[in-house]
Amino acid sequence: MPWRDLLAVLVGGAVGTALRLGIDTLLPHGDADFPVSTLAINTLGAFILGLLVGRVWPVVPGWL
Repeated sequence: MPWRDLLAVLVGGAVGTALRLGIDTLLPHGDADFPVSTLAINTLGAFILGLLVGRVWPVVPGWL
């Protein structure tokens, strides 16, 4: 895996983790409750990734 791809995965993982922690802090839930914060960040992340792939990147990288 080229360094650029590895860097993209690392940055994406770090941003996703930070966003999940931030939303979980804003929308706390107990162990028995439904994790709304996890659903929200996963939905937002999927939307942003789809937006990046579909609209922002002029050429989709080959590894996708």
